[in-house]
Amino acid sequence: MSPIFDAIPPTYSDIILCYYQNATTKLEIIRISNIPGWYFEHILFPGERLLFEAVTEAKLEIYRGDRVKPNLAQVVPCIDLATKENQIAEPHLVLGCG
Repeated sequence: MSPIFDAIPPTYSDIILCYYQNATTKLEIIRISNIPGWYFEHILFPGERLLFEAVTEAKLEIYRGDRVKPNLAQVVPCIDLATKENQIAEPHLVLGCG
């Protein structure tokens, strides 16, 4: 199944790169639905990893179970899934040669 998501609304400037891995032996459906004007959903197979962009207020809902009736298993703030790239305190200056 293809991922289902809209572009993050331009009113949000606090975009973070997030990482999530399905560490279970079950199929998971992950979803972000608490941001007005934005929807994100993706199916992850056991062991599958995903990098995605979100806003700091977003909450990742994790559903497990069968395809007919998945159950909400966990809700994780996306800020807790932020990659180390987001923890850089200052921008790096890149100098060209020549």
